[in-house]
Amino acid sequence: MALTKPYSKDTPSTVTLDDGTVRNVPERMTVEEFEAFPWPFPSGWELIQETPTLAPKPRRDHQRLMRVLANFIEASLQDRTTLSVDVDVDVVLPGGRSYVAPDVVVVDDKLEKGAAGPIQSLPLLVAEITSPGSAPNDMGPKRDAYAEAGVPEYWVVDPQTGAVALHVSPRDGLYQQPPADPDGYVTSPLLGVTFRVSREGNRFTVLRR
Repeated sequence: MALTKPYSKDTPSTVTLDDGTVRNVPERMTVEEFEAFPWPFPSGWELIQETPTLAPKPRRDHQRLMRVLANFIEASLQDRTTLSVDVDVDVVLPGGRSYVAPDVVVVDDKLEKGAAGPIQSLPLLVAEITSPGSAPNDMGPKRDAYAEAGVPEYWVVDPQTGAVALHVSPRDGLYQQPPADPDGYVTSPLLGVTFRVSREGNRFTVLRR
């Protein structure tokens, strides 16, 4: 079932291509149609449960937190040599209904067929850094797409507060959401660590316990 369009104020119904041509954006697309569409560069478009959407342009705090989270995850997985951490890469989710670009993703290299093109295997962990413009998406349609595909662990991290919404164990298209403890710590099943995100000014730190 396609999402109600537009479900984000940042999603237009037309795009201007690099040659100046204006094209209508279909309300529904297959992954193959999405890949073949001549999106302008840089696009910022994703396909979520067959509905194309334009992600808000990331802010500086988003980019800083993305690097901090990727480094933390990579350090936590250093003894698991087949697992790789990538940022802002294209992923075709199992089921063939969504083509997304998560902020941070962990995949098992043994399941990937090659380095070219989007990731095709099931991510083991996905982290999205939310913003006022992306929150309805991150905690709604995109969360549902990850659960539908069976992504085992999904984080939504708020750069303003450092709060981590942890989603795990998808079943029948729905996640379980263990609450953070009173100090804001959550426990990642994949990493096997308990952590929280701290922000002081423009500096982010991941604290382990």
